[in-house]
Amino acid sequence: MKKIILSLFLFVISLSALAGIRGDMNNSGSVDVSDVNAVINIILNKNTIEDFPGNGDMDANGVIDVTDINHIINVILNVEDLIYDPEEPAIGVMAGLWLVTPKYVDENGITHDNPYGIDRVHLSTYATDNNDADKMWIYERNFWGLELLVPVNLNNHTFEVNNVPYDLYETGNVTLHGQVLPGAGHNIFGAPIDSIYFDAVFDDDSDGYTWRYAGVRYQKEVVINLKGDNPMTIPLGSSYVEPGFTATIGGVDVSYRVVVNSNVNVNAVGVYKVIYSATNDIGVETNAERTVIVYNPDANVNISGLYETNMDESEVYSHLGGVYDWYSFANMATAYGNTTQCIGITFEKVAPGIFYCNDLVGGFYWQIRGYGPNYAMTGYVKVDNSGNVTLLDSHVQGWGDGLDYIENAHYDFSTNTISYNLMYASAITMNIVMNKVAD
Repeated sequence: MKKIILSLFLFVISLSALAGIRGDMNNSGSVDVSDVNAVINIILNKNTIEDFPGNGDMDANGVIDVTDINHIINVILNVEDLIYDPEEPAIGVMAGLWLVTPKYVDENGITHDNPYGIDRVHLSTYATDNNDADKMWIYERNFWGLELLVPVNLNNHTFEVNNVPYDLYETGNVTLHGQVLPGAGHNIFGAPIDSIYFDAVFDDDSDGYTWRYAGVRYQKEVVINLKGDNPMTIPLGSSYVEPGFTATIGGVDVSYRVVVNSNVNVNAVGVYKVIYSATNDIGVETNAERTVIVYNPDANVNISGLYETNMDESEVYSHLGGVYDWYSFANMATAYGNTTQCIGITFEKVAPGIFYCNDLVGGFYWQIRGYGPNYAMTGYVKVDNSGNVTLLDSHVQGWGDGLDYIENAHYDFSTNTISYNLMYASAITMNIVMNKVAD
């Protein structure tokens, strides 16, 4: 059975082993992050550090000025920035941050992909507070929630335990054995890189699997920054000129690794995407996206403003009460009890004849179903001088998809009303009517 541990406190508890330093706050507001109680108190009592000056940087001795509470939280959430040891760890190459894939091994010894959809997770191996040469900590928070001390053999870089608690809360026991293999893995260029693996059996796993963690030493991901406007607007029939980008790994320029793919057609009004992709040395991909809007400079309509959904005329084909039929938004709102009127819908002009809408489904999921703004259907529409409306692009962040289409779409300039029929997820049909209430 999968266990995903995302507790900030569990992670903070491991800081004492990661830092290996004292933990006192001085009169300037600096704290030694190995003192877990100090860190927790600072996070839970922000006012305890507000009177101290400082900028949140770590100095050469591993002391962090935590006046900026956001900085210390970011440090905690980014494990790679916490691995600081003023001395070489006694466990040598066995220490580090790893990117591993947990898979399970069946009774025939065949390895299978993780059935829970978890691909790669971060794993830390680090020295004890006393910098012992015969034991190390293993920590992993995103799959089973490992946090345990294991004996090690530095001669062959192996480690193993038998039926011991796998976390500090003694949630269950684990039997595991594994090895760090210096230079045995390879990065995407074929160069050698350290790797790690271990097999683990958890006594609270209802499936009874043997889990195999395997991967390579972690390297920071590519950071891609786009230059110029995003979204970017260009007139119909002109040319698209790439504004440029930068790509770095740990501050080192790797722009040469970026692959750019574009579907921009300057001869057709529309919303297009330029995708920038790059991988680090161990194959972890980073993507950035630029939206490019091609517009007709002759379009002179403006539907920008604040809208409310017509709750009686807008309707959805649904199974309210177990019976499939057309139900008005008013009926759906009554049934779910989250709102009586969908408000705050906006259309914003981004280019002549092109408008961005913050919810093309009129607040149905966001407000009627109560899912929140991450489930609003954002998107772009084109409106011509006759009021004909065309869907150009749509996206709902919460589900990661968009509308199939809208049809019979029209803007009535005499009543400032927009209406259309839509299809979503190949199964959900709605008739939307929204009235403008303010410019």
